[in-house]
Amino acid sequence: MGMYCHGMSVADEHLDEMLRQRTRAWWIDCKSKHVVTARAKHVGWLERLFGGRPTEVQETLIVLDPSRGEGVELDIDKAWSGINLLLTGEVWAGEYPIGFLVDGGIILNDDSKDFAVRGFRASEAAEILNALNAFDHDMLKSRYDPQAFCDREVYPALDWSDADFEDYLWPYFRDVITFLETCQKHQCGFTLLIG
Repeated sequence: MGMYCHGMSVADEHLDEMLRQRTRAWWIDCKSKHVVTARAKHVGWLERLFGGRPTEVQETLIVLDPSRGEGVELDIDKAWSGINLLLTGEVWAGEYPIGFLVDGGIILNDDSKDFAVRGFRASEAAEILNALNAFDHDMLKSRYDPQAFCDREVYPALDWSDADFEDYLWPYFRDVITFLETCQKHQCGFTLLIG
C-alpha cells in the first residue's frame, strides 16, 4: 500500500456538478467512467420479516463522455512526490501551477471523510501544461540528486539511486505531460487524488 496519485480528465461542467455533490460520498468508477454514490435500498416489511436487511445500491450521478475527452486516466504511482521535488524544490509544498500535485485546484469532496479529490478546470490544465513545458529532460535530470532525495525522505523510497530518474521519475513526468496535452486538446479539466 502507499500514497498513489491518480487523475482523470473531466469537463468543467462535470467538475461543477461534483462540487455541488461535495457533501455526498461519491467516487469515480474507473471502469464505467461514471461518478457514482451509494444509497440505501428500501426493504419492505415483508422482506424484513423474513430476514431481509437494508443494502446499498449504486446510483449514477454523472456519466463522463469519452467522445469529449473525459475519462482519460493519469496514474503516476508513487512518483508524485519525487516529481514535485524536481519541479518545485520542495517535498510537501510548492506553488501552483508547477506545484499542482500538492497545491491548487478546488476540493470537490468532503475531505474530512476521505482523501481530498481536487479539481482543476480546463483553463488551469492549460496553465499547468504551459508551466511544465519549461522543464525538459536535461533540466530535471540536473535537479535530481539521489542522496538529497534520501536525506529529505522523498516518498516513497529511502534508497533513491542514480537509475531512478530515467527508470521512474522521467517516464511518469512524461505521462503527466501527455495527460495534460490530452486535457488541453479536448478542453477538459481534471480531478487529482493522492491517497
